[in-house]
Amino acid sequence: MNPTDIGKNWRSIQRRYSTLASAIAVTASPSVLAVLIFIARAMLTHRFGFSFLLWNLFLAWVPLGCAAIADVMFRVHRAKLWQLLPVLAVWLIFLPNAPYILTDLVHVLRSHGMVFWYDLVMVLTFALAGLMAGVTSICIVQRIVVSFAGPRLGLIAGYAVVVASTMLCGVGMYLGRVLRWNSWDLLVRPDVILPKLARGISNPWDNRHALAFSILFGVLFTAIFFVTNRRRLPQPEQSGGDHPQSIR
Repeated sequence: MNPTDIGKNWRSIQRRYSTLASAIAVTASPSVLAVLIFIARAMLTHRFGFSFLLWNLFLAWVPLGCAAIADVMFRVHRAKLWQLLPVLAVWLIFLPNAPYILTDLVHVLRSHGMVFWYDLVMVLTFALAGLMAGVTSICIVQRIVVSFAGPRLGLIAGYAVVVASTMLCGVGMYLGRVLRWNSWDLLVRPDVILPKLARGISNPWDNRHALAFSILFGVLFTAIFFVTNRRRLPQPEQSGGDHPQSIR
């Protein structure tokens, strides 16, 4: 490799890291605001109520971290699809944690007086932070899928990943809020979780409330994604130059 090619590759890596870092920085803004509001509430009330929101916000950032790792693996280290699958699997398992904070609004009903309004704004800010983290992570994975799928199937594959992942988040939100399962339960107790899921899917009418809950929040998250991400879907990267080749 001659010095000119080395320079081009280095500039390409810098651009990719810069774009990813910028997206994460913008996404972090509401998270920082949410934490500041939480600290202010603790100082005003002398209590650390709603501390679970900090843990839920951390979990909402896990899929964004996975998506960022997958993006670096793909665009900088030229990883193949099979090498990305473990990271993307963890991304999908933890993705429902991003919109899940919306359901924490139920805890606001315990507050009274002026504290109610403060808590309402705080939980909404945490929910916004989680949603932005989820949307950003989906955008990153969407771009990876578009590049892998190539110019012919890129558009379809990109939208398919978006809709499938956001709708599955509705299922994950039901499992977390109603059944009180955690994301890691699927990793550490698959022998218990998967049979229960299979029984629920095989009897949809007997579980119609679960189905309605899942569809409702899945559609809501899908709508939020498309409303907040109205940019044109990224085009597949072409082979040659300093870009990784698309899989044919």
